[in-house]
Amino acid sequence: MSKYTDQRDNDEPQEPKRRGSWIIGFFLKLAILSAGLALCGALLFGMALALAWPNVPELTAMTDYRPRVPLRIFTADKVMIGEFGEERRNVLRFNEIPDVMKSAVLSAEDDRFYQHGGVDWVGVVRAGLTNLISMQKTQGASTITMQVARNFYLSSEKTYSRKFYELLLTFKIEANLSKDQILELYLNQIYLGNRAYGFAAASRTYLGKSLSEITPADAALLAGIPKAPSRFNPIANKPRAVLRQRYVLGRMHSLGYLTDAEYKKALDQPVIIKSAEGTPAGGFSVHGEYVSELARQLMISVYPDNVYSRGLNVYTTIQSKDQQWAYESLREGVLDYTRRAPYPGPEAQLNMPAGIENDPVKLDEFLDGVFDKHPDRTEMLIGVVLSVKPDEVRVARSSTDIISIKDKKALGVIARALNPKAPVEQRLHQAIFVAEIIFDERAVETGAHREFGQRQIDGVAIPHDLACRLYQLVAGISAFRCVANQLWSTAGHMLPIASLT
Repeated sequence: MSKYTDQRDNDEPQEPKRRGSWIIGFFLKLAILSAGLALCGALLFGMALALAWPNVPELTAMTDYRPRVPLRIFTADKVMIGEFGEERRNVLRFNEIPDVMKSAVLSAEDDRFYQHGGVDWVGVVRAGLTNLISMQKTQGASTITMQVARNFYLSSEKTYSRKFYELLLTFKIEANLSKDQILELYLNQIYLGNRAYGFAAASRTYLGKSLSEITPADAALLAGIPKAPSRFNPIANKPRAVLRQRYVLGRMHSLGYLTDAEYKKALDQPVIIKSAEGTPAGGFSVHGEYVSELARQLMISVYPDNVYSRGLNVYTTIQSKDQQWAYESLREGVLDYTRRAPYPGPEAQLNMPAGIENDPVKLDEFLDGVFDKHPDRTEMLIGVVLSVKPDEVRVARSSTDIISIKDKKALGVIARALNPKAPVEQRLHQAIFVAEIIFDERAVETGAHREFGQRQIDGVAIPHDLACRLYQLVAGISAFRCVANQLWSTAGHMLPIASLT
């Protein structure tokens, strides 16, 4: 009995000992397995890095930055009259860019830009948690350096290989360029919609002012565009652009870039969209379309490669005041003739659905299609006839811009077209014609709408001195509707080029 008892006492403590040794063994094996997997992962990453690194491009495009700047045509007194190129860009040095613009961009895109080394791991974790909670991709973790890498070297395709190369480029950029240099490249290179590249060009395109003149509200509006240039630019979608602007202002305020008073003032500032002269939407202050075309064709013949992206500035012999005087004189002469000549009829005939003028959405869609085929010409606005009476013609520019013409002098120009017995090709008929009723923009602003007749009457004015230096060159009031050969045969060998830079 004593022997049995002693044996049992010796056996009882061994059960917990075996259990403890099993747990230790499990964790030891797990640690060895994890270490092995980590080593394999490191080896695979090293092999991928060794294979991919030779394919990572050199940073020449950044260190020797040569942006695509359009061909620009100027008068002798340095007034721009033409610009040719896909990318509208005004390159600025880092110290020329306002601090408020830099602050707005950092607040919107990468507030820890000056703290991280190219990849914001804090931002990656934050974005991952946010997306996990919302069960959808609502927040990204791309830094400004990553965006620069994409813009200069990579496509926008969403693949793992592209993302891997983006990471390698990011680290290479951070190792070779300073933070200020990277931010300068971003501010000049990023696409911001409507052919505007860089914030200096975007400021002129959307606000009609230089970047040095912008306010915090303006900066926030521009800084909100890169997230989605096609959807957040204020010309395409002003309400969404303003919503994005409010978000950026809130970020600037929370990060300490704006005081409470500055934040409130920025929120109260109205958003006014105005394109500057020299932009696609703003046009030019002086009409020199034919001069610009002559200069463009000459540049193509002399510099056939990349003429639209080398940043060439062409200075002509044209004087801006003389050129504008010539244009306005010719324009008034042509329009005066059209008022006296028989009205030739509408520009085109359309089948407009009955009652569409009562549905603003459908009417705007219909008018958009019409104006794509029949765009406005210089200072002339095209309209769609909604109704015709002997004493009134109603013309639509949009569902909210319907013009009623009752002026007897204006209606007298198209008197024959109002007659029901007029020939079909000349008659203005209710709701089915796009009428060549052309409104002078300046008259529309005052409410004194005028109507003109002939559509393709043009003229030529070419004053020059004994040395054949052209000071004015006007070949019509609808410049790009005329045949180019007419201009060449008239102007002869007198090309209005003075200098090139």
